[in-house]
Amino acid sequence: MKWTLLGISAALIATPLAAAPVSVAWGDWKDIPEIQKKGELRISGQTVDRIAASLKKEECPVAGDAKHVRLSVPFLMEFAPTGEVQQIVIWKLNCPQIEALVGGTLDQLAREGEYKPTGLNQTGWYRGEFKLLANN
Repeated sequence: MKWTLLGISAALIATPLAAAPVSVAWGDWKDIPEIQKKGELRISGQTVDRIAASLKKEECPVAGDAKHVRLSVPFLMEFAPTGEVQQIVIWKLNCPQIEALVGGTLDQLAREGEYKPTGLNQTGWYRGEFKLLANN
């Protein structure tokens, strides 16, 4: 029994935490308090390259073109009372590739402490804006 419990514990430690669910929507979010942003973390060059690749294929012209990425995406994050991100909603761009990349990036940044609740909203929802300007 002791070895079984140790094996289960080791498996839990080795398993990464599940990503927060990401969905897309439109709405009037102005009454939702702003999220606290540290401004210290940056997105990876790989993510920028993947967004630029989507633009080169002309799949998502909403975010610029193959040489200039201009992306500004409003988002919402719901936090648990303990501070973990429970879910993310990004503004619908009608571009699943970009929406997935932005959602995954926001989730990772939140896990690394870039975004935090301020305590101003008892329901745990906060709004922010994901911005990316890059030249390829």
